[in-house]
Amino acid sequence: MTHEETANAFVANSRGQWKMLVKLARATPPRNRMQAASTLSQAAGVGKSTLARKLEAIHLAQNAGVTDEDLIERGQRWTLAKFVTDKKNGRQDAQVCLKWLVAPEIRDAAHENVVRVGKVLGFTTSNQFWQWWNSQIELTSDEELRHSAGSIR
Repeated sequence: MTHEETANAFVANSRGQWKMLVKLARATPPRNRMQAASTLSQAAGVGKSTLARKLEAIHLAQNAGVTDEDLIERGQRWTLAKFVTDKKNGRQDAQVCLKWLVAPEIRDAAHENVVRVGKVLGFTTSNQFWQWWNSQIELTSDEELRHSAGSIR
């Protein structure tokens, strides 16, 4: 199998998984969401909280009138981004300041990267960055996170 064929198979498999998750969400009552996430997580080797959030995002979109076909077509990135945006818009709490103690060079690199992402994606607020960052993490499996950490851990 060529590199291109392998990449195409990966994309098709990812889209197929999303399609099956949308169909599964339709068949799963919201009260059973956590049990479904737990069962699927163990069987598929995927994070339970990630699956629960995806199922919640799908249920909320379905309840808002988005059809399964639209959810499948738009994909999980759109669905999760909408979920995060809707949650943010429904929040009544004041914003908070995030504080961590890190070395100055890490702080500087983090700031440069936030600015870079903001420029590339056209963000004008820190909330836009954090919504994007959270959606990226939501789409990353536990295994992908472990792999990406490499020798940092």
